Amino acid sequence: MITLALLLVSTPPDTVTLGWLHARAAATDPRHAQDALLARAAAQRTAALQTERRPQLAVRAQATHQSDVTRVSLPGAAVSPPMPPRDRWQALLQVEQSIYDGGSTSGRVALESARLLEQHAGTAVALHALRGEVDAAFFGAWLAQERLAELTAVVTDFDARLVELRARVREGAALPRDTAIVAAERLGVAQSIAALTARRGAALAVLSRLADTMLAETTVLAVPDLRARVEALAGGARDTLRARPEFAALHAAEARLALERSLLAVERRPTLALFADAGVGRPGLNQFERDPAAFWQGGIRMSWRPTAWGATARRADALAIQAEIIATEAQALAARLDRAVAADLALIAHLREGFVDDSALVALREEIERTARAELAEGVITAARYVEVRNDLALARVALRRHRTELAEAEAAFLRTLGIAIPDGLE
Repeated sequence: MITLALLLVSTPPDTVTLGWLHARAAATDPRHAQDALLARAAAQRTAALQTERRPQLAVRAQATHQSDVTRVSLPGAAVSPPMPPRDRWQALLQVEQSIYDGGSTSGRVALESARLLEQHAGTAVALHALRGEVDAAFFGAWLAQERLAELTAVVTDFDARLVELRARVREGAALPRDTAIVAAERLGVAQSIAALTARRGAALAVLSRLADTMLAETTVLAVPDLRARVEALAGGARDTLRARPEFAALHAAEARLALERSLLAVERRPTLALFADAGVGRPGLNQFERDPAAFWQGGIRMSWRPTAWGATARRADALAIQAEIIATEAQALAARLDRAVAADLALIAHLREGFVDDSALVALREEIERTARAELAEGVITAARYVEVRNDLALARVALRRHRTELAEAEAAFLRTLGIAIPDGLE
């Protein structure tokens, strides 16, 4: 049994649908919180980029000793000009305000947004993969549920036959071995029920952990009727494939690469900035002053790198190659999903055709069982013969239930391949 300590317990509905489990598993998966975390991280990086538009402050200081300094010679002058000091030092407070950066900051902010979208798409891909895990556990539990329903009906029939046979044994109209045969068969079915109950419980335990909620053994699993939805999508399945989150991730990667390529052109543009320096040094701006002096200066500064010796072009080529790789990934994904869709539709068609034969076989087995039941009551056939007939009916019904489960699983797999959500309810 699943302990409450292992789960964040919520009260699930008495009847749990596949769509509800899909939504619940995605909402409670730890990776679901990544979108908010990624958005917060992106917001911090964007805010850091935006600070580059504000005045930039810097404090710089240096001390040097020069081997020689500028000298001024005035032949015949009564006084020699002072000689600048060889030991020098400066302490500066520098302020710079960008007035034109070629679009670098805005481009990097846009790139940060593109990276965030790509990361969100990656999270969606990871969460979509949960549907496969949910489906495997759900249909395993559902098939066990369907088989349990039939085997429970078999036990009920055997109980009724035992009551009749025991009465006939007391009247001398039947042999004790007849009740033993039915009782032994009933015990075998009861053992099968116990095994199926354990198997269903294990599958429910997996679903409970995936959905992060306690699913009781009495929980009923149900799948909405997907036939109309499948038939509506079957004709345009190839186009609908674009709903898969993997395609959104690939498109986001292409958009991010396009922005990176556009930023390469920004690097070739000149930049303009206002600047102001204030400080104290020895000497100050007057090179012949030997005492420390305060000074300031301001102006406008341009920076331009006209050539990068082909580095920018090579980086652009590398990004273009990456874009081509992403395009081939998209083509390969589309081809793989197209094959998967074809296989899903072929299996769905096969299972639907088989329902006609399954239903006809069950109807025939039911008619044979009714006749055998009457004959057993009249003593025309043995208990062993009735058990054989009843088991044949059970096998036919179980086959019908199994095929119905397989059809629902194939329809769910088809919608999962397309990336289409299954509704939460049963409508």
